[in-house]
Amino acid sequence: MSTEVNPSTEYFNHKHRIVEVNVELQKAKKEHNLLKRTFKIESSLVQANMSIEDIVDGINNGDENEEFTATHAVTILTRNFYPVIDNLINANVVPKLVEFLSRDSNPDLQLESAWALAHIASGTSDQIEAVVSAGAVAGFISLLGSPHPVLAEIAVWTLGNIARNDLELTNHVIEQGIIEPLLIFISKPDTSATLLRSVTCTLSKMCSSIEYDHPNWCMEEGPTFPGLQQLLPALAHLIQNNDGEILADTCEALSSIVFECNEQRAQEVADAGVLPRLVALLDRHEVAIINPALQTIADVLSASDQAKVIISAGGVAKLTSLLEPRHPDVAEEDHVPLVGYIFRHLCRYLNPTDPTVQQLLPALFHLIYKNDKHVLPSACMALCYLTVTNDVVKEVVDAGVVPRLVTLLDNNDASVSFPALRTIGNIVTGIQTMVAGAYPLLAKLLIVNSSTKTFWYEATVFASQIADCNAAQTQDLITSNVILPLVDVLSQGDFKRQKETALVISNITLGSNVVKTAMLFQFEFASLCTLMCILLCTLLCTLLKATEPKTIVVVLDGLALILEASKKMGDLEKVSLHVNKCGGLDCIKALKSNENVEIHHKSLAILERYFPTDLSEDVPS
Repeated sequence: MSTEVNPSTEYFNHKHRIVEVNVELQKAKKEHNLLKRTFKIESSLVQANMSIEDIVDGINNGDENEEFTATHAVTILTRNFYPVIDNLINANVVPKLVEFLSRDSNPDLQLESAWALAHIASGTSDQIEAVVSAGAVAGFISLLGSPHPVLAEIAVWTLGNIARNDLELTNHVIEQGIIEPLLIFISKPDTSATLLRSVTCTLSKMCSSIEYDHPNWCMEEGPTFPGLQQLLPALAHLIQNNDGEILADTCEALSSIVFECNEQRAQEVADAGVLPRLVALLDRHEVAIINPALQTIADVLSASDQAKVIISAGGVAKLTSLLEPRHPDVAEEDHVPLVGYIFRHLCRYLNPTDPTVQQLLPALFHLIYKNDKHVLPSACMALCYLTVTNDVVKEVVDAGVVPRLVTLLDNNDASVSFPALRTIGNIVTGIQTMVAGAYPLLAKLLIVNSSTKTFWYEATVFASQIADCNAAQTQDLITSNVILPLVDVLSQGDFKRQKETALVISNITLGSNVVKTAMLFQFEFASLCTLMCILLCTLLCTLLKATEPKTIVVVLDGLALILEASKKMGDLEKVSLHVNKCGGLDCIKALKSNENVEIHHKSLAILERYFPTDLSEDVPS
């Protein structure tokens, strides 16, 4: 991805909905209301009268009434007095609470201990670790099969809080057997909407651990996620639901799985068959659904060619419609960067002759006029991909993007100006037309130290391609002072830049034939011949010790063509004088003795045709 810019890191931070477990679970209590409390205890009395020592004594008493009272006190304290959690952990209360989870004969005690542990597991990483180390994961997984729905739901939420943002803990939860019970909840038609939302949210939290560990996850042999093959069919099932919360969490889960993923992971998600449904969800108004759906599509496309799937699902029309707000709750800025990124990769994989290109061009015109640092690179790269072949270059020009591309050449962000330059180069060489305003900016880009080395090389390639088009194009290069910055390269640039300079100048001179070079003089550029000779001869002197004969051959060809053109125009004497003054003649004489046969013959031919007097002076009498 040399010039690829992935928005998974640059464009969006995922918005994971981490809901406080105690708030949601209190709703669950009210909704289910299936368990009757045996003991009525005023919370205020418990908080006022029970110390940590009292709780420890009660919880280890062995009498179920005392155990329940002490456990209820833990529930109240961990809900309202978070600093006391560490004191309870240090008092070794957690292992006893975990033991109570297995008291099937006393569901009230199970419920109270589940609440207390749920509060502790929603705390810091150290507090979560204390719960896990005490064996709570296995205890909560056993509650997933409880006949009491409220216990099952508390267990689902707590396991999600334990697993969130930590791949190691997620793997631990999976290894303890969470997947199968969750799949049963998903597949059962009588699972309540409340429980199904909790299941989906927990799956999303588990998948989020992949994203938080993504530097390793994206490696060829990064950490494994053993339940992924089971989870993908489950997520594919959930995404068919129409509940907004379930859809939002399912899309978040999928987005986390493919975050900066490799090709294999992207293909696995595509094979699960979720892409058409993700495209369909772009019609929704909820940002919590649209954004992760877009993110998932973008990340899959960036790693795997799924363009046909997206297009056949009506993706282009739906993506284009997102460029205009359709609902007051949906701000355009929320998703435009991802829409642009998706278009970029669609264009990367599309055959330029595909009719879809005609649908994309108006949208790309819209995007390229956005002054957004996240949108412009994608729009420029999309146009660059489309113009690689000549099939739709004219259509791209007709779409009106060229003037904007020219202004973007002056953009300080290389991720914008680089693809803009390449696109203009594709257009110029594709239909051999001048792009107004581009050449002066090209001259600016060719100045040494004005841009990065990679950018400078791209600019020289562009100049060389233009020069190879026709005499009119070459004239425009010269009048825009594109040649002059190359003079500085010979004195200030490194050897590689000097070689590229030779290719540009040689293309200007070689192009097609001598007639083309002669035409340049008819455009009243008599001084051009002298300038080019000086450039080429200076470069020849630099290349005398070069180990790449190909470059020397190119320079000799260019020099011979200029000398031939000047001879036809009657200016050979003046031009040859400058060649001698700048040391070019001595260089050519030195090359006459070069061990490379081609260099020897070309340098000798130049001397014989254009400097016969100097050659005869070198012949021993």
